[in-house]
Parts: sequence; structure tokens; C-alpha cells
Amino acid sequence: MFSHVKANMPHAYFVVIAIIATCVACVAASGGLFLAKCALRKRKPPAIVAWGHPVSGLTALTVVYVAVTGWQGSADVMLDFGALMLTAAFAGGCLLYALRASHLTQPLAIILIHGGLAITACGLLIMGVISAASTP
Repeated sequence: MFSHVKANMPHAYFVVIAIIATCVACVAASGGLFLAKCALRKRKPPAIVAWGHPVSGLTALTVVYVAVTGWQGSADVMLDFGALMLTAAFAGGCLLYALRASHLTQPLAIILIHGGLAITACGLLIMGVISAASTP
């Protein structure tokens, strides 16, 4: 229905947008590692990290979707799987937020799965950006 809306993005723009998305995803993952460290030490994290982690995660997810859906050339599988893993990590983050908002304990297993998905997504995005940047 909306196939005519998809723009033909030049390859250089695609690579730049993918690099930005990867950097933002890595910032979100770094903030998540800091939040996990605070949780394990039973300390309250700084508000800027507590709010910045989900905001940067959602920003990364949005920019990854712009890069993946806006490119009509040969699709890079690593970027696609990175977007999929980032989506799964975001769903886990939503679950963790719902538990926190309900004043329930956040299970360590969910925290580890959420973090593992996010770190895996960052690795896949990095490999996808390297692959996309090296192809003309």
C-alpha cells in the first residue's frame, strides 16, 4: 500500500545513518552496563543515566529502522539482525520498566537477557556498518 513512499536513499547516506544508529546504540548499551553495575551494588543510579538509557535506546531503534527501511540496495543481513535484536532488547526494557513502575522486583535473568540482546545488537550493527561501508 505504501510502497511508493519508500525513498531511494543514496548509499553514502545509508552508511552515515547506520553509523549514527550504531553509535547511539553503543551509548545506550554503555548506560545499561552502568545501570546494571548500580543495581548489583544496590545503589541508586544518577537520574541522567536512568533517563538517558531508555531515551538513547529508543533513539537508536528509530534510527536503525530509518536506515534499514530506507535503503533499497542490497540488504545487509547483519544490520537487519541487529535491528531485530535491538527490537527484542527494547521489548525486554519495556518489561523491566513495567516491573519497576509496578514496584515489583526486576528478575536478574530478565536484566541479563535484556543486556545480552543489546550487546549482541551492538556487535551485529558494528559488523553491518563495517560491511556496508566496505561495499560500494
